[in-house]
Amino acid sequence: MSYIVEVLDQRNNQDLLNLTNTGGTGSDLFRVDRAPDFFALSSEMGDTVTYGLLREEKLIGCIAVSRQTRFIRDSAQNVYYLHDLRLHPDYFSTIAYYRLVHHVYHIYREKTEWVFVTLLDSNRNTRILTKETSLLPPVSLLGKMVHVGIPMFIPLRPNSPQGQVVRLTADEAWNEYSQTVRGINFAPADYERFCAVNGYFLGIREGREIIAVCKIVDQTKSRKLVAAKTLPIYRLLMNPLCAWKGCPPLPAKGEIFRHGYLSYYASKAGDYRRDFLSFVTRHTPLNFTFVFMGLSESEATAWKTPFKLQLSSTIYTYGLNPADLTFDYRELTLV
Repeated sequence: MSYIVEVLDQRNNQDLLNLTNTGGTGSDLFRVDRAPDFFALSSEMGDTVTYGLLREEKLIGCIAVSRQTRFIRDSAQNVYYLHDLRLHPDYFSTIAYYRLVHHVYHIYREKTEWVFVTLLDSNRNTRILTKETSLLPPVSLLGKMVHVGIPMFIPLRPNSPQGQVVRLTADEAWNEYSQTVRGINFAPADYERFCAVNGYFLGIREGREIIAVCKIVDQTKSRKLVAAKTLPIYRLLMNPLCAWKGCPPLPAKGEIFRHGYLSYYASKAGDYRRDFLSFVTRHTPLNFTFVFMGLSESEATAWKTPFKLQLSSTIYTYGLNPADLTFDYRELTLV
């Protein structure tokens, strides 16, 4: 029997959760838990359609396409993000993945000339997903992103003692953010998702001016990282520090890794991420063991914090993207 591709909905929720549990995150330390609702994260990504690949009426793979609003060359435009690429391990050596992507891309090629995808560099299937084949559109490398996790149990000294970190309303933060990032390729430009109730907003105030903003996001309700094995010996060194600082300990096998994101960062001049994270460690309930942020390779190198966690990903496009298109804004909550 041939492969069948069909649009999935809430009726397929349990099958999608089961499929998710057959694969990892690109790291053998953690697995992603999307329970109880696989589609909760999809709705945070943008207007999303999820497609399933069936073989003999069994769901063996899926892929989702989200329409996102991002700034491209000074204007807010619709772009299409390919994510949740999952395939049951029994079908890794088949053409199943290519059939799925080929089918979905042909649906969207009337709407857009290119779509983009983010792949963890530790993903063992990257070569399969990016090699040239007649079943896939042209693949181009668009950019790199480093995922840096900063421990909340280590004191952080702010970069700018003269700057005051303040809480902002969603509208106050949006006004500053949208003006600052306009012109930065791939900066999110969706007001409703920016204002989603999954975190809180911070700003750096100097005098009467807000010079930097960010959002501290918790995505635990839509996706959780669960320890797939007992973490290395350094867990025994870190957890006493966690207890001293009052943040959650590193997880044992089967427990949730409590982490957040420094997201939607924008600055008029200078880097104030350390100021924001210092504020989080000192002035808010410490719900996280680590807070992650998306950085360029040069920015990541500049962070010398002890016990930091780091992994990387590469952004590719499928299709014919403009030659001068660059990936200049790194936002982890939308990947």
